Amino acid sequence: MEKNSNNIANDVNNEQNNGSQQQFLSDTDINNIRKYLPCMRFIAVILLIASDIAAISVSIKLVLILFRGTEFITVLYFIILCIIALLTVRAAALLLASVIKLKRFIRFNNTNDLGTAFELQKKYWKSIGLFLILQITTVLIFTFLQNQ
Repeated sequence: MEKNSNNIANDVNNEQNNGSQQQFLSDTDINNIRKYLPCMRFIAVILLIASDIAAISVSIKLVLILFRGTEFITVLYFIILCIIALLTVRAAALLLASVIKLKRFIRFNNTNDLGTAFELQKKYWKSIGLFLILQITTVLIFTFLQNQ
């Protein structure tokens, strides 16, 4: 998949270097991106706010738990929750950066911005995938440990 995106980026760069100011995407494609941007921005901002609140509250709870001297498993659970919250903050920041690059692409028709936006999207989805794997694993482990 990386080869395909690199080939597209190389083709686009070659077009730009040849002095061609031809529009890379059709007007319909650009309008579809325009329609998608507010939704992306909304999701990124809400995700950023929610993950910041979660990271702060889980960190405070973790500090309180450490002072009480509770079980190791409870401390581990809250450490994992902190990691999940931080991964979510990273994902939200990547999505927001992608929105900014897509806006720049639409405004200036700079295909480098489009390529960067897709790279940021790729990192966003990897972060979300890692977040989900960690969350599912955490739920399964702690469900198993609670039943013992």
